[in-house]
Amino acid sequence: MLTKDSSWHDDKRANLGCWLVFASALIFSLPLSGQEGLSTIRGTVTDASSAVVPQAQVSVEEVGTGIKARTVNTDGQGNYEIPALKEGSYTLQVQMPGFATYVESDIHLASNQTKRVDVVLQVGATNTLVKVSGAATAIDTEGGKIGAEFSGAQYQLAPLPANSYSSPLPVLATMPQIQTEGGNEFGVTMAGQGAAEIHMGMDGVKEENLNTQTVNMEDVEEVKVNAVNNSAEYARVGYYNTITKRGTNQYHGEASYYHRNSALGAAGFFETTKPLVLYHTFNLSGSGPIRKDRTFFYGLWNAERVPEHSFFSESVPTSNMRSGDFSDLLNLPQPIQIHNPYTLQAFQGNVINIPLSPVALQVQQLYFPEPNQGAPGEVVNNFGWIFPYPGDQYHADVLSGRIDHKLSEKNNIFGRYSGYWPRYVLNNGDLPTLNWTRLRQSHSWAVVDTHIFTPSLVNTFTFGGNRDRLVDGSKVNGYLPPDGETVVQAIGLQGVNPNNYSAMGFPDMFFNDLTSLVQQAGGVKGRASELFENWSYADSVTWAKGRHVMKFGEELRAYMNYNAYIPDGSFGQFSFNGSFTGYDYADFLLGREPSLSE
Repeated sequence: MLTKDSSWHDDKRANLGCWLVFASALIFSLPLSGQEGLSTIRGTVTDASSAVVPQAQVSVEEVGTGIKARTVNTDGQGNYEIPALKEGSYTLQVQMPGFATYVESDIHLASNQTKRVDVVLQVGATNTLVKVSGAATAIDTEGGKIGAEFSGAQYQLAPLPANSYSSPLPVLATMPQIQTEGGNEFGVTMAGQGAAEIHMGMDGVKEENLNTQTVNMEDVEEVKVNAVNNSAEYARVGYYNTITKRGTNQYHGEASYYHRNSALGAAGFFETTKPLVLYHTFNLSGSGPIRKDRTFFYGLWNAERVPEHSFFSESVPTSNMRSGDFSDLLNLPQPIQIHNPYTLQAFQGNVINIPLSPVALQVQQLYFPEPNQGAPGEVVNNFGWIFPYPGDQYHADVLSGRIDHKLSEKNNIFGRYSGYWPRYVLNNGDLPTLNWTRLRQSHSWAVVDTHIFTPSLVNTFTFGGNRDRLVDGSKVNGYLPPDGETVVQAIGLQGVNPNNYSAMGFPDMFFNDLTSLVQQAGGVKGRASELFENWSYADSVTWAKGRHVMKFGEELRAYMNYNAYIPDGSFGQFSFNGSFTGYDYADFLLGREPSLSE
């Protein structure tokens, strides 16, 4: 038995080892997405008689940096493959003894593109040049993917409202197979596929939750979309990637200012006062060589300052109602008679003659303003006010920087960081007493290293991620929103907040006829309300062998989604619909709220 057990264990270890080897082979042979932002030039070199030309020397050079990106030789069938090239313009040169040197310029590579450049050599001396331009090539014949590109140059010329929010989404909305999701300004649909089937990337580093906060179109060189027939290296049906700008051998600087002003606009139809609309966008960018032909930089500062106002028209209790006199309701085209909920008798003259709720009176004093527009006794849209902030951030800064460096003839690396810091003072779309604040920090980074072991064996390493942190309820621009715990104590409300939360919030009070009192709930003080993190690591190898090109590698992504929002209703939720007295605000003043079944 002892010998049999030992033999069985040995066999099991051997089988386990075989399975591990097999599993490892599967993992490392999967066509993963470590090169999603990089591109490939391939082709065949022939002579004038269409005979293939083996061992011809093919080299490509980046136009902007002057770096010779790669030199390879054609194989026995005249084929060549040059993978792991950055987005940009290239010049391709082919040399072979007995033939004139072939030079093709203006070869533009979009991100994640495979472009075929076939070459026909002419008999002649090597020092004789045959020059052609590849600018006219427009059809991609190397794959079945359906997609499109949108360049940074196009963005600068496009009549898009992107200056007021420098996201890629207005750009995506103009591209084929893309639809924006109704009611969701951050959502897109690709060829009918929703967010669950779409990945977003930035310099090839994917973000799991399609968060576009750190993408600023001012520093984007290209937006690339693959909407249909993605290759096997993609985990999802749709994918869009933004490629950031990089430096070249020439110094470039740019400063711009965008301004929008309500002085040239008219007031809205229902606005008694025209709200102020101002939008300031500043851009300052620079790029160039740190060390010519080797190290390059790009940097951007983008700032948005929005001293914009919004006008709201709401319905608040009339001056008479505030003391329990609802006689104004009797003057409506369809008069409303209120009743005593205890005797079911009508209140004479619509005046409540029993004690009012002290909690309701305190809420009224602190959070319901007096009417200021319309005729006396008007009960609808009788309060107008201007909110001194826009509907989105009023102040934001974006910083982006990228360094590209040629470590050696066989090694290139680049690193990029992007950060976004907006500030918000927001309104729930109701009354001036209940505003809320948000501070946000969004960070994104990427490091991509390309190593050429041999002209036919190239390794690409990618590491990156992003982090989005939101804090709600802090003091912003001098304004501190209501704290639910403090509000409950101030109005004398009992039986709520059993967990003693201290956070931005309010005991929400919903009305049918008047504007409701609702406050955005925040996170527990001292903590982030929300925190998202993505980390991505990928390594892939491209190996060209004869007529075959193989790609294999591995990828690891980690995703975290944390929030510390207090549960809805922690400070109380109340609905007043007039089921006791016949009018919602009369129910409120008497402290009568229906049960959920009423």
